[in-house]
Amino acid sequence: MENKQLQQAKDTVAKKHGYGNMEKFLTNNWAKEDIFDQVAIEYHRLMSEWVSVNERLPEIDEEYLLYVYDEDMEQYFHSVGYFEKSTKSFNTDLCIEMKFILFWKELPQPPK
Repeated sequence: MENKQLQQAKDTVAKKHGYGNMEKFLTNNWAKEDIFDQVAIEYHRLMSEWVSVNERLPEIDEEYLLYVYDEDMEQYFHSVGYFEKSTKSFNTDLCIEMKFILFWKELPQPPK
């Protein structure tokens, strides 16, 4: 199954060219040489974005990369946490309180 960021990147590029999605675009423009470069650039942009927990929380129960502030040590660090949609919170091995989690983003797909 294709991840949703890749599909979103494809559809964003297709819409820039006036098509509703990548399938429709490729039906009419299958020979366009740089389209996959454009998709790769858009995918990288999507995967590089941090989302503030104050702006929105994830929509799926999955693991995410977290950007956290440690109040006691007065420092920032990264952690991985599993988001539970039912409780609207991240569970981590470090037992980080939700109020100290500042940003989140999707983990990249591991290499094959």
